[in-house]
Amino acid sequence: MPVGDGDLDVFQSNGAVVNLHIRVDGTPWGNFTGIAGLNYAESSGTVTGQHVGLTTDPTNPIGLLQMTINWQRGPVGVYYGMFNADGHLTGIRFEQNRPNTQATWYSDGSHPVC
Repeated sequence: MPVGDGDLDVFQSNGAVVNLHIRVDGTPWGNFTGIAGLNYAESSGTVTGQHVGLTTDPTNPIGLLQMTINWQRGPVGVYYGMFNADGHLTGIRFEQNRPNTQATWYSDGSHPVC
């Protein structure tokens, strides 16, 4: 499912909760930007990313998401995820300059969709 404007919480296996507020560029599958908060405003950063549809069948939308978070007080986080058939996101994240610092993540299912 494509991401739409709005909020998304991302829960990481390392215990961090990333709160995103995103705005899409107007295309169903395309680029988005936004702001991020860590653990409910402990830290903040800017988000850029894109989502890509893997199928054009509207009854079975499957897609990928890639985003980067530039934290004001920390490393750049790189996130890759996949929308599953029920619209939830799951994926992996790592620090851009230390790719061995990985964590898995998932969305809470309340993310906006177009």
